[in-house]
Amino acid sequence: MHKRVEISKVLIVPIFLVLTSVVCADDASPVTPALTEVSPVLSASVSTQPGTVVTPDTEILKRSPKIDGYIEDGEWDTYYTYTSGDWNVATFVDWDSSHFYVGAESNKPIDLLAVLDANADGWFHGDENYEFKATRANDGSLNLVVCRYDSRNTKSPAATPVSAAEAAMVVMRNSVSPDRHVMELRIPASLIRSFKLTPERKIGFQVAVKLSAEESDWMPTNQAGEVKQCKLVTKKFATLKPLDIGFDLRDSVVTRGEDLVGRFHLTNAGTETIDTRYFVIAGEGKAGDYLSSYKVRIEPLPPKKHLAHDVRTLIPTDMPVGSWVMGAEVSSGDGRLGAALVSFDVVDPFNAELRLPAGDVRADVKDVTFGIAITNNCRRTLRGTAKISLPVGWELWRNMDSREFSVPGRSMTTVMFKAKPPLGELGNVPVKAEVISDREIKVLEGNITIVNP
Repeated sequence: MHKRVEISKVLIVPIFLVLTSVVCADDASPVTPALTEVSPVLSASVSTQPGTVVTPDTEILKRSPKIDGYIEDGEWDTYYTYTSGDWNVATFVDWDSSHFYVGAESNKPIDLLAVLDANADGWFHGDENYEFKATRANDGSLNLVVCRYDSRNTKSPAATPVSAAEAAMVVMRNSVSPDRHVMELRIPASLIRSFKLTPERKIGFQVAVKLSAEESDWMPTNQAGEVKQCKLVTKKFATLKPLDIGFDLRDSVVTRGEDLVGRFHLTNAGTETIDTRYFVIAGEGKAGDYLSSYKVRIEPLPPKKHLAHDVRTLIPTDMPVGSWVMGAEVSSGDGRLGAALVSFDVVDPFNAELRLPAGDVRADVKDVTFGIAITNNCRRTLRGTAKISLPVGWELWRNMDSREFSVPGRSMTTVMFKAKPPLGELGNVPVKAEVISDREIKVLEGNITIVNP
């Protein structure tokens, strides 16, 4: 349940999102802040004449939408919207550290074309230019074709389909209902050569849609490589001057079960008092299903004055791993004065990796060493148990098939096991391990190959 507390005439007082103090019953109702001011409301001209212009939001926010063929409120960030007659379409784009996401929603059946110049160095330069085209078949299903443009050795590059294995890396989901046609794409960064998804990186990007089967009808452009320069961001701000706002997080990566900690700032950079009345801080979009929200009343902000407010909220253990967004909004008696969005990543408390001998193992070795690498993503020390399981006949050193471990915050350790193979052992040997900590179990599996010396 979301919780809210209203405090009259408070300036710099830390209020925690997970409230344990006494709260009146009528103050405990949820707050659902409208934080849409940060992402501009984008709309295109209603003209259908050639040269129609849409204005995309070229600052692409870090967020992990669920790719299931359904677009829910607060799940995506809008790239642009377009209306022509009775046709309405919206396009969406987001990113996280592993994937690039593209979506579209229309009241009529559409085709979609997304193009990506990963290095933002021009379409006819390099081999990191990709095209993702989803078109309708006669039976209404969608066909996705992924192509690469390689211009290293030619002045007129042509689209070359990627391999079947590469194309399978791209996940597409769609759904059809009355007056609602949705498609979503999840593009792994690993598909594109040397492509790292990092804050402030510039890319060339465009998404086009069309109703008809004609290739010339792509909107807003049908020209190959006509992209917009976009920037990958983790923060967005929108304010009415002279109000300045800021929102800083202590950590951009937080584990489930720990606190997300930050500070929200307000500054009046002008010469007159600003009629600030309150601000709201909340999980933005789908994050609101997991994080508490609250509203704090404040006094009007005098000239050249600064207000800072501490933020702390527990990341629940059932919050899915991925990139999420926290939002803040400041209002006066007449309306909204400004808003902020800031991204953060939710991760598991720990990661574990099974480390096996490189290459084949000779049958005459005295023993074989196995490792379990454990990375603690928490700030606190992580304690637990690592276990290993080998086939019958293998003799573990001192019969130790489990070992306790302790890993300091934000550190890594490797738990080692040694085992002697049975005489005559040859071929494939399965290896299984478990890491148990914080009521969470990670199961690791691999295999080694024993060969004659």
